Amino acid sequence: MMKKLLSLVCCLLPMGAGADVVEPETAQNLVSVEQIAGAVALNEHMSFRSFEDRMFDEFIWNRHRNLNKAWLDVDYGIFYQNINDGKHTDGHRVSVAGGFDWQESNTLQLGVSGRVSHTTSKAGDSVDLSYAGTTQVGNVSIDVADTDIGLGGYLMKILGEKTRLYGNAFLDLHVFDVDRTQNLVDRIDGDGTAFSLMSEWGLMHDVLNQYVVGNLYVRVGYNFGSNVKEKVAGHEYLRMQSDGYFVLTPGYSLIAQKRIYPSARFQVRPYASIGVEYDVFGAPNHAEYKFAVADEFIRYDIDIDPLWANISGGVELLSARGVQFGIGYRYKYNDVIQLHNINVSGVYRF
Repeated sequence: MMKKLLSLVCCLLPMGAGADVVEPETAQNLVSVEQIAGAVALNEHMSFRSFEDRMFDEFIWNRHRNLNKAWLDVDYGIFYQNINDGKHTDGHRVSVAGGFDWQESNTLQLGVSGRVSHTTSKAGDSVDLSYAGTTQVGNVSIDVADTDIGLGGYLMKILGEKTRLYGNAFLDLHVFDVDRTQNLVDRIDGDGTAFSLMSEWGLMHDVLNQYVVGNLYVRVGYNFGSNVKEKVAGHEYLRMQSDGYFVLTPGYSLIAQKRIYPSARFQVRPYASIGVEYDVFGAPNHAEYKFAVADEFIRYDIDIDPLWANISGGVELLSARGVQFGIGYRYKYNDVIQLHNINVSGVYRF
């Protein structure tokens, strides 16, 4: 009975009335807006940097032979995201990406690729709901998941002895799941979707006899916006949405590597990289929300810094024909989101 009464109070009181209940309720519900925006931005920035690793692998191969290649990348990361009011969320990201490419000509490779990632984040808080000498604490836990499924194609073109051009295009579907549990109000859950179309083009160039390789790239695209509905006890409770937005992100990476040859057909390659990119246009700076009884949407500001940086390092075991294996670490930094990521990769050439 207590849960039903509080649910009705939270849903039916007009904004501004009953501030002790409505304002904490609103603030806690809208944490999920920031969690969703953060997950989409993190997935975009991570997936394309992982793809860059595959292009770098091909750059140092100097492939001029008729070989097909199948590849697979598996990532696991732990991230931390700052949100409004000095709070934060913690989360995990698991990603699997794979592809197949072939030698179309002596200077051109074509390929197809698919990827799936699952990002989860958790936020929690306690709100003092005491009144008239009665002590009452409300505990809340908000879990948000983003499952991203992407399909696309790519190419790499040899422009000269020291330069390669690569390009790709991916269509992604994001599926969101929101689960909010608390001790005084009925469970609130919701779901939603978003679509995006992104393309990245990079010019890889030899800086120091392939010991150091640079990549000047730009990512362009469009995210069609998100729409999420939450329900409580089977009835609509809250709706959140964000407008579509264009993406324009230039960046630059430097990759250093050393090839060690235990045999004529086998090599060990330790590597390290550093990179930076800037969202000229990128993640939205606001979303909108409204409760079920409201007539108009209300703006909610989102703060994701446009500057992203990363460092990585690892080692790969390569063969001239056959199986290739690698393991690496990447640290992704944004003023709002930081990620520690482990990557395991495999390649088979035939």
